[in-house]
Amino acid sequence: MEKVTPDSKQCDSFLLHNLILDTGITRDLADRVWKDKDLLTYGLLAVYAATDGGITRVFPNKAADDWLEDMEPHNATFYRRSLDNKGYIFRAPYREPGYRPSDLENNTVGILVSTAVDLEVEGRRLKPAVVGVKLDLEAWVEKFKVLASNQSESNPQGPRKQCSPAASCEMDCDINNEDLLCVLIDDGGFLVMSNQQDHWSQVGKFFSEVDPNLMSALYNSSFFLRKESYDYQSLCAPKTESNKGAAPRGIFVMRHLLFRIIRNF
Repeated sequence: MEKVTPDSKQCDSFLLHNLILDTGITRDLADRVWKDKDLLTYGLLAVYAATDGGITRVFPNKAADDWLEDMEPHNATFYRRSLDNKGYIFRAPYREPGYRPSDLENNTVGILVSTAVDLEVEGRRLKPAVVGVKLDLEAWVEKFKVLASNQSESNPQGPRKQCSPAASCEMDCDINNEDLLCVLIDDGGFLVMSNQQDHWSQVGKFFSEVDPNLMSALYNSSFFLRKESYDYQSLCAPKTESNKGAAPRGIFVMRHLLFRIIRNF
């Protein structure tokens, strides 16, 4: 029987070396950086990294059990969008037509925020990985209130002017504020955050389904342009695979990559 080693021509050593390298780097990232962070303090449900070598690592392990994105980075929506765009990409969970708020476990909504790792090596631009966090919607609504407030810093607790059509006034994005609607919409027009609780169950929907009149006004004011493109949000949800192992999974390996490596051995 012929013995096949990693140095054999029958083995794709490039894929194998990338896999081993990414496994070690993401393990150190979890053990030396993520492990010492109190995610709840920052209003985070999880932190994660997905690499070009095919590794997806999610921390903590409980968040890995609840991970709904495709385990293979190159098939994951957040990964492709992050590679194709600069800065941070927001992705709210897609809501199917039959979605009910009671279906949400523990009434929590996670908003993915990701960005590509952009490096320059010997004059070449490389994007070896995408890193990100999963925001706790309820915790970040309070932070959103502060960021979106138009109160003057000199007197944040002082009396406010009465709002009227003929006079300006100071308001903030209090939850369920009847006078001020505050929303955060991503670049694709999907609802990410709102100060209205009845909107929380609609996070992830195209905003024209949530508030058609406001979306129409934004479009007419050129905040959004009509553009036909691939709708990442309409992808069919991946089938949930049973976790047969006793220990929770905090790392995933691309199935086709692993198959190719095993087959060559």
